[in-house]
Amino acid sequence: MTTFSYRSGQHRQDASALSGPYVIRRAVTSDATSLAALGARTFEETFGPANRREDIDTYVIQTYGEQQQKDEIENPRMITLVADEAGSLIAFAQMRADEKGCEIARFYVDRPWPCRGLALSLMQTVIAEARARRAELLWRGVGRGKGGRHGVNSTDWLLDR
Repeated sequence: MTTFSYRSGQHRQDASALSGPYVIRRAVTSDATSLAALGARTFEETFGPANRREDIDTYVIQTYGEQQQKDEIENPRMITLVADEAGSLIAFAQMRADEKGCEIARFYVDRPWPCRGLALSLMQTVIAEARARRAELLWRGVGRGKGGRHGVNSTDWLLDR
């Protein structure tokens, strides 16, 4: 399995731009095409500069195809949340639910939207969704560093219900 490295960029917070005219909602199957495109683009932007092109291409093909996204949206053990601005997807989070809790498998915000409060709003919705499922744990299955599943670190959070 390929391990992906991440290089963070510097983002400046503009306090006047902490909200936007977007809605965070559960994805529906008609979102599959847009979600596949957003997922592929944000993954490539995030991990592309620090990884081999062929590794990125292989991962994107396996992970962000339209049918793959449709299957994940329809999967009752997957929770796909999207931020929608006037019919365009601008961010998404995908969680896998099991008997222990929920894993945040993917969490991406489109480049024009950093530092505007969107990531915080999306994470708050993720936490609310995990609580609604009565999850005792919420953890991220993606991150920086070595180790853990998929070659990355995992962090667990206990949830108050």
